[in-house]
Amino acid sequence: MERIKKIIAILSIIRLWPHTVFFYFYPEKKLKEDFLAWKAWKSVTYGRLVSFLWLMTYFKEYRNVFYLRIGLWKNMIGWLCPKLSSLYINTPSRCVGGGD
Repeated sequence: MERIKKIIAILSIIRLWPHTVFFYFYPEKKLKEDFLAWKAWKSVTYGRLVSFLWLMTYFKEYRNVFYLRIGLWKNMIGWLCPKLSSLYINTPSRCVGGGD
């Protein structure tokens, strides 16, 4: 079952390629700190890319944090991988530390 979930996460790159570009090239340091914290918290042991795809595919809560960090860009790519609709983060990104 774990292998199937990994394959599904990898195939998610088709819809997550814009997110992946942001993940690798967006200058927000907190984005990487959040990723490392979530990766450790959820015990995701894959490499960087597959771990990112895994978190985006299976944890809608992580998506909310990701979209918080990329700001208004979320309006252009958020429809590809919807966030958790019942989780609201009203605090500005600048007020939330990375990995918190």
